[in-house]
Amino acid sequence: MDFVNRNIEDLLSEIKALGQSVAKLKANQLGYQRSKEAWLKDDKWYKATSEKQPEQFCSFSSELIFTFVNEAYSGLFGKKPEELVGKSVLALVPEEYHNDVRNLVSSLTRESPVMNVEYPWISPDGTAHWQQWIAWVIFDGNGCLIEYQATGRDITERKEAEEQICYRLKLEEAAARASRILIDTGEANIVEILAILGEAVSVNRTYILWFREDGVTCDNTYEWCDPETEPQINNLQGLDGNSFPWSMDKLKKGENVIITDINTLPPEAVAEKEGFQAQGIYSLLMVPINITNWGIRGYMGFDDTKRCRQWRSEDVRCLSMVAEMLGAYWERKEAEKTLRESEAKFRTLTDTAPALIYIWSLSNAEGSLLYMNSAYQLMIGYSKERALEMSWHEFIHPDSLDLMKERSLTRLQGDIAPRRYAAKYLTANGEGRWGDFSANFIEWEGKPAVMGIIYDITERKQMEEELRQARDELEIRVKERTAELSIVNEKLQREIAAHKEAEQELILSEARYRAIIEDQTDMVVRALPDTTITYANEAYCRFYGKNHVNIIGTTAKQLIYEEDLKRFMEIVKSRSPEEPYAVITLRTIRADGNYCWQEWHGQAIYKNQSIVEYQAVGRDITERKKAEEALKQSEANFKTLADTSPALIFVFNEDRLLYMNSTAKIVTACSDEDMINMNPWDLVHPDFRDPLRQAGIARRKGEMVPPYEARLIGKNGSEIWGYLSADIIDYEGKEAILGVVIDISERKKMEEDLLQATKLESLGILAGGIAHDFNNILTVISGNISLAKMIMEAENDISELLSEVEKAAFQARDLTQQLLTFSKGGAPIKETASIQELLMDSASFVLRGSNVSCKFAISDDLWAVSIDKGQISQVVNNLIINADQAMPEGGSIELSAENIVAPTTHSLPVGNYIKISIKDQGIGILEKHLIKVFDPYFTTKQKGHGLGLATCYSIIKKHAGDIKISSEFGVGTTIIVYLPACPEEVVVKKAPSSRALLGQGKILIMDDEAIVRETLGRMLKHLGYNTVFASDGQEAIDLYIISQELGEPYDAVIMDLTIAGGMGGKEAVKRLLSIDSQAKVLVSSGYSNDPVMADFKKYGFCGSIPKPYEIAGVNQVLYEVVANDQRDVSLAL
Repeated sequence: MDFVNRNIEDLLSEIKALGQSVAKLKANQLGYQRSKEAWLKDDKWYKATSEKQPEQFCSFSSELIFTFVNEAYSGLFGKKPEELVGKSVLALVPEEYHNDVRNLVSSLTRESPVMNVEYPWISPDGTAHWQQWIAWVIFDGNGCLIEYQATGRDITERKEAEEQICYRLKLEEAAARASRILIDTGEANIVEILAILGEAVSVNRTYILWFREDGVTCDNTYEWCDPETEPQINNLQGLDGNSFPWSMDKLKKGENVIITDINTLPPEAVAEKEGFQAQGIYSLLMVPINITNWGIRGYMGFDDTKRCRQWRSEDVRCLSMVAEMLGAYWERKEAEKTLRESEAKFRTLTDTAPALIYIWSLSNAEGSLLYMNSAYQLMIGYSKERALEMSWHEFIHPDSLDLMKERSLTRLQGDIAPRRYAAKYLTANGEGRWGDFSANFIEWEGKPAVMGIIYDITERKQMEEELRQARDELEIRVKERTAELSIVNEKLQREIAAHKEAEQELILSEARYRAIIEDQTDMVVRALPDTTITYANEAYCRFYGKNHVNIIGTTAKQLIYEEDLKRFMEIVKSRSPEEPYAVITLRTIRADGNYCWQEWHGQAIYKNQSIVEYQAVGRDITERKKAEEALKQSEANFKTLADTSPALIFVFNEDRLLYMNSTAKIVTACSDEDMINMNPWDLVHPDFRDPLRQAGIARRKGEMVPPYEARLIGKNGSEIWGYLSADIIDYEGKEAILGVVIDISERKKMEEDLLQATKLESLGILAGGIAHDFNNILTVISGNISLAKMIMEAENDISELLSEVEKAAFQARDLTQQLLTFSKGGAPIKETASIQELLMDSASFVLRGSNVSCKFAISDDLWAVSIDKGQISQVVNNLIINADQAMPEGGSIELSAENIVAPTTHSLPVGNYIKISIKDQGIGILEKHLIKVFDPYFTTKQKGHGLGLATCYSIIKKHAGDIKISSEFGVGTTIIVYLPACPEEVVVKKAPSSRALLGQGKILIMDDEAIVRETLGRMLKHLGYNTVFASDGQEAIDLYIISQELGEPYDAVIMDLTIAGGMGGKEAVKRLLSIDSQAKVLVSSGYSNDPVMADFKKYGFCGSIPKPYEIAGVNQVLYEVVANDQRDVSLAL
């Protein structure tokens, strides 16, 4: 301000105004002070109220210094309110946002004192939140800024809800857009739909995989990808659905395939996992597309190639709905296509027919026309539009109208009326013409209607009338006996008229011919002998996209595909008067440069033995060719599948084999030449031919025939058990039966073995009990006899009688041994032995005194075997006896033994075996008996008991071996036995003791049979032992304890293994050893092959004495246990 150049008055005036301003300012300051004090009073109350509010609250000065914060606000930062008051607001804000905060605060004015801000925020614990803050500025009454205040709240849940609603609205809008595209007429843009859905659910790729006609192979038909995702459509063609069983199974069942993370797929989805990883997919959803008449035709896929994700149930439901709409769309398209094809065929047929064809409605009284063909329009003369406005009555001549109405009414009432009759109809110019009428009821566009066909017979009627008139005139002239000249003249006139009429008919016929040719959908062409085209109908021109001018005069050869031209010319040149016709299929070039397949029916026209013209009719058969190629490929796929199948596959009719796959040829030993001349029933076992025929009859009646078992016969005579399922198919255009047979021969063999084992087990339960009781009896007999023989003088006559009785008792013992072979749980008492001596001794013993000899072929280096010598000797005896009895007239038996190693193809486990073969020259065994020879009690001998081979079978199986039999009736039988070998074992022969053994000691005998106890007691007393008796295990234990307490312990204890109703030896020995671990306990039992007898040491016994026994054997065992302190002594039978 320029104070120098101003006058004093102005300065005084200025000073006065300034003084007034100062006074005013002081007054305002006083008012501000009072307002501030009032505000501070209210603010103190407000802040005290806000202190405990759940919402955040703070206030700060214009310098952005906190003046107040409540606990909710300070808690956001993990601090207390007093730690923030006095601190800068900007200390809690990242530096890059300081200017933003200052700008927001400065935007609060008296005109705009409040603002609302929402922003994302990361809490100190790293959690993302959304915050809403409402901030306002406080001014005093004079407009001076006091402070800023703000309140905030967490709106994360609201934001998430808003996002979900927006997402759902977006998805529903996408579904609605897709629906509108599908509902619109015309072809739907499927890729656009995929793009809409893909963007809506935020995936990287959407696509459709469509199944081919086989229902297994599928192709990627449509695809959308975001800009960052590589398309896969070219890599996903011809996919084999069988390669992805886990996902295909779900889709075929109509289930959605939802995969949040491909790494969590189950083990059975390994193929799917590899495929998804190759495409870079992390998560995906597949929704099946269903078409009513097809079932599942494809599926819609959604891939996320960026991350794993959870698929919302709303997403799945919405996308499934779109998939249903797609299925309905394609179903509608198929129906429209079928309808168009059907209508096209109908219209082509009717429009090319040389008759009037019409359809009129039964839904209204007027009977309005619904359809008429081209011939109808040409012959009646009305335009199509005009005709469809008229009633059918208006087309009928008045002379025939009543007849037509009467016939129509008769049919409507259900009565019989002639279907064909002659009547007159009217043309547009009012001309009445004769027609041959026929009509029938049909349904047209869902409503009842009548379809009629009219052949124009006016010319025929005219000729008939003229003929009648001519006949009448002739009769008149004959009657009037007119002059010959008049008759000749009249005749000439008639001939001239007839000639003219014939000319007219020829012209009309030519016109009709050309009309028919031009209206044909087939191509018609005429050409000179050098193939120059002289005529081509409209269909020909239309097919090649040319007009008549461009075609007439050209050669037909220029349109033929180069590779087919030579064959075409050969067929054309080979025509002759005797063979003028030819049919040729070839390829031609269309206007667009592509080739197509055509079939031509041609004829050479001859005059004076020379060709003057070729005429031909052709049609496009490209689609048929494609179908034929597809059929050939399908047949090739079927044969490939069939030839690689492990099942036997046959195709046959009633008396001829049509097809066999490779497996069937191998199993049945049939060649291709055999198959050509073979009746299929030759491969069926006679027992099953009738049931198979009955099943075929039932199948042709439409009945369900479940799979069943059947026996087949190979060309080499081998029998095959199969599990057969069959169905009627069309094979090369004829009905045939497709049979699929799964070879179950091995299973049937296992079932037979199991049945055999079951029979033996059942027998064993019975045999064990009988043998046990019988052995107890034999123990008393043989024991007393052996004792009596020791007491008596050796030369005594009674001693000889006792020896005979003892011999009989031992024979009875052998019989019980056979029964015990079948005893359930029985096991052989094995020892390492050489089988060479056993084989020779057993065979020689059996054949002593027989007229049958035995030839031995036994290897010198046979391995040792672990066997029960008594049982194996019994096997050899039984087999040699059978061979001997099979040759009553004498002969020779071949017995061989060798070392073998069973291969993996053998029925035995891989390992070392001794193979024993016994071959006779006897009468052999019938084939029907071979499967039963190992059954207990089965025999074909008059005196046989049926236990011989059953016993052999049981013994060999319990030795972990195998036995096989083969026989040819009238030639002989061969039996082969396999026994496990022990190549590493060495057989040590024990020399028998020749010393007399004297006993001494105290023996405790436990047996539930008193007579057995007494017999054994007498035997031991004679040998020098003292005996004490117990009837069961508990009594034996009590006696043993008493003897120990008295200081008179037992030197040995003999315990019966089985005690009826009491404690047996198996349990008693455990308790006895718990009392005295050094106790010497021997086990005795009538179950001589019980597992305890075979492995007595395992159960705590130190020796075994099988029943029945004689005194020498008992003496030997007791001496070894008591005198020599042996703890592994057994008495062999």
